[in-house]
Amino acid sequence: GGHTENDGEEHSIWAGGLWGFIDKKGNIAIEPRFMRVLDFDNNLAEAITQDQKHVLIDKKGKICKVFKN
Repeated sequence: GGHTENDGEEHSIWAGGLWGFIDKKGNIAIEPRFMRVLDFDNNLAEAITQDQKHVLIDKKGKICKVFKN
């Protein structure tokens, strides 16, 4: 139940429902558990957790950084 939204800059944001990632073979790489996600850039992706934290995740779904609001 998700969709893409323009973030006002050059990126699109996947929003609605819970989001995760699949690998190139179509296997689940990161279970859907994020409210919003951006594409990976330099092996990291921005995401919004279910408790509204803005984070950076690696390609295994590990939170590498939590941004302050």
